[in-house]
Amino acid sequence: TVAGDLNSECHAEGILRFEVTGDDDGFASAGLWLTITTLLALVGYVVNAFRTGMLLPVPILGALAVLALLTLPTVFDQPNLGADAVILDNTKILDAELTGPDGQTLSVSELLSGHEALLIGLVLPGSEQILTQANEFNRSMDQLGDRVNVVHIVTGDGARMTDVASLSASTNATWKVYLDQDSAFANSLPTGASDAVIVVDPGMHVAFHQTSSAAMLDIVEAVDSIKSGGPNSFASYFGLLFGPGLFLLLLALPRNEWTAPEEPLPPGLLWGSIIVAGGAGVLMVNLPALLLTVLPLGMSARFLLDIAMMVWMLEMCFFTARRGAPYEADLLGRLLHRSFPKAFRDWRENVDMDRDVLLGVWMGWFGWLAFPHLFPQAVGSSVLAGGSGIAMAVFFLLLFTLSGGFVVLLLRIVSSWGGPFSRLFGKFGGDVFAQFVGWILTPMALWMAVNATINVLDLGVL
Repeated sequence: TVAGDLNSECHAEGILRFEVTGDDDGFASAGLWLTITTLLALVGYVVNAFRTGMLLPVPILGALAVLALLTLPTVFDQPNLGADAVILDNTKILDAELTGPDGQTLSVSELLSGHEALLIGLVLPGSEQILTQANEFNRSMDQLGDRVNVVHIVTGDGARMTDVASLSASTNATWKVYLDQDSAFANSLPTGASDAVIVVDPGMHVAFHQTSSAAMLDIVEAVDSIKSGGPNSFASYFGLLFGPGLFLLLLALPRNEWTAPEEPLPPGLLWGSIIVAGGAGVLMVNLPALLLTVLPLGMSARFLLDIAMMVWMLEMCFFTARRGAPYEADLLGRLLHRSFPKAFRDWRENVDMDRDVLLGVWMGWFGWLAFPHLFPQAVGSSVLAGGSGIAMAVFFLLLFTLSGGFVVLLLRIVSSWGGPFSRLFGKFGGDVFAQFVGWILTPMALWMAVNATINVLDLGVL
């Protein structure tokens, strides 16, 4: 039309060009390089064994080859160096400074303080999604009231304070619109700098996200679920059974044939001890991140913890490669063994409980690589939400710990199905398999440490 006259046809033509960019796949393939390091670890371990005078029987060599092959599913699950896949769906977010229309800056944690959740409408300059989001936000506030704080954030390339003013005027909403300078905040989100709706829980994790806009029912459900673990599932560790679990089967092999104890013991004590020991190993790995979530130490410390955790894993892998187990696992195993009745200690040796703890430790590390925010979000955010969330946090702490221990029990049971063959490999190859795990996982831990460092640098934490 011409000047709004529907009877006048406009003959102007234009060409609109746009580009949809894909996710950043990084600059080094995890599948390629970690497969190479796995094969090198196999060759290096065998050569080192022969050089030190340890003659490995052919069946043990075959088992080592199988162990290396079982590592590959876990290898291909790791993100490439510098890839966007490092930012998970329920990732922790950057406590960035946001600029309001009056020029005042507030951090994300300040906007979240005193509320169960922070509801964020992320918009690009000139986007009309802000109107759809505002409509759903108003309906959500009718249901949630003061439980949530609502803001809109303008982000993306070229976002300016003039965009904040114009978008704020277009919605005429009761909440403020802020500017995300240089997309510093949006870059820490799984959606990136785009139109999206984000729900942030008290632990500064993404509890819900959806591009463009989101319906009121989805928003309310996401906020209500914060005190009950958020988007996390108690079955998370069971999902590792057919990946890393297969890799750990050779470590779970029994060393000796089962014999009845000389003195009567409570029914189920053996299985219970395996669950407790395995769960303790899982909890030990996840405890630092959980503590930093509930303590007021700031988000920078939590992002730096990602690097520290991978350095810790690297240390455990190093000592496992040298002596068959990290010192932390042996110490925890001894402490747990002493806590059981004397009749049980005389019947089941300390080395067997040490192996249960070691299995739990590696299960904890594989869980950390797959879902690092399980304990911090499901337990930590529930605690910070207060009220009934504290009771739910205790419940989820026990649930996740014991579910990890139960997976260790399943590994122990399945690995014993081979009968005398299982005991033969467990007796003569148990220490060999344990050391070889350290050889295999050391490059993977180093890879993840480098990836965590790159992510921290990209987000501007350092």
